[in-house]
Amino acid sequence: PELLYKEYLVNRRLGNVTKATSLLNKLYSSNPNNEAVATELARINTDKADEFMKFEQYDEAIPLLQMASQDQVESDLRKAAMLKLFNCYLLSKKYSEADQTLDEYNSIFGSNAYRQLKAKVYNEQGQTAKALDILREGYMYGNDSLKAAYATAYEEIATPYIKSLIEQGMLYVADSQIKDAIEICPNSNSILRMGITTSQLLHNEEQTSKYVMIGREQFPEDPFFIVKEAQ
Repeated sequence: PELLYKEYLVNRRLGNVTKATSLLNKLYSSNPNNEAVATELARINTDKADEFMKFEQYDEAIPLLQMASQDQVESDLRKAAMLKLFNCYLLSKKYSEADQTLDEYNSIFGSNAYRQLKAKVYNEQGQTAKALDILREGYMYGNDSLKAAYATAYEEIATPYIKSLIEQGMLYVADSQIKDAIEICPNSNSILRMGITTSQLLHNEEQTSKYVMIGREQFPEDPFFIVKEAQ
């Protein structure tokens, strides 16, 4: 193994990439617990995976990142590889694998973005209400320093969801979602506008006035809220 590794180093320095990679794979196969070899191969595989991901070739990138996510790989490189693996699974609609990878990543490294990413998986699966519940829980009971991040993630998911509910005529469901959203994202122009429109359609004058006042306070120069106040 020592001689084989030296042969790998010589070929790498000579620029014989294919030969060097072949030797490294041989070394890894014979002893996958060698951290130096595993990390070196993981670095090469991660670079290859990056190229595949640029062209949305996620199925080609996944096995490379799976290798780079193994226990024997140096911690920072493994951490980066696992996040890329999660994204590959998510973008290729392999939601169960994405969820499992995210849970594993969080158990090993911990993640301030765990709830946001979990919500993203649920939202991609069409479980938007569940995704919003996760973010709302994080916002209400989580670390104060993360509230802004939760609010941003919540707004990104809630805005198209509420718009879809209104378009489908599900006004009462939309109204309930808007109440939660405004509590978390009171400075969201689009959610306030939808809140006013929905409240007017439901003939809820008190709630309409409340949302108009919030809009006037948050966006004093916006003609929409000025007109609504006048009305």
